[in-house]
Amino acid sequence: MTNKAFPVITKRVILFIGVAGFVLCALVIAASYWAFNRQFREQYDDNIREIAATARASLNPDDFAKYRANPVPDQAYEEVLKLLQRLVDEFDLNVIYVSEVEPPDYRHIFYFYDPVGKATKWKPYPLGYQENYYEEGYNKTTRRVYEEGAELVRHTIKSRSGSHITAQVPVYDSQGKIVALLGAQKNVQEFVDARKSFVRNVIIMALIFGAIFVAAFTAYFNFRFIKPILQITNET
Repeated sequence: MTNKAFPVITKRVILFIGVAGFVLCALVIAASYWAFNRQFREQYDDNIREIAATARASLNPDDFAKYRANPVPDQAYEEVLKLLQRLVDEFDLNVIYVSEVEPPDYRHIFYFYDPVGKATKWKPYPLGYQENYYEEGYNKTTRRVYEEGAELVRHTIKSRSGSHITAQVPVYDSQGKIVALLGAQKNVQEFVDARKSFVRNVIIMALIFGAIFVAAFTAYFNFRFIKPILQITNET
């Protein structure tokens, strides 16, 4: 074995440790990202589901047929609207909407309630407002709510209205029929920004510790193995 062979060995060891360190950093980043997202989903999803359930409990679904035929607010309607608006303000929501969405494509919407948050630029739709709305994610989940009775949480990132989550739940009348859809939407842009900052910090710290580890291991390897071998080889 010649002296020239040892630098090659050293380079290979450094390369191996570097690759191992990179893989370790990637695993740390992936695990941290997964844990962060899981915590978010558990906290925010449970919270928005509870708000939607509370809002649904305040409704009088048996009155919806009357409002559908004659969309004129009465005292009972105004009382429910105040309760929904209070929930929107208390939990800093974008909106709580209660609407009837027509099959089979679930695009035509008739609004019963639509209180909006103070931080939004939206104006609430009045009782009886109708529109045709197409958004693939919304239409698919709305179909599931109506046809399966599913209670879902949609995550919308980087939309025109900002990143938000929306709980969608079915509204049943006294006969057990689904007569409307209730959606409770909350802005989560702050979380999205925090996630980016978190991931960036994890990457930076992982790279720093990885570089320190590679440098320390290389120095130790040279001192503990390479130099003694070189010394013995030179002496012989």
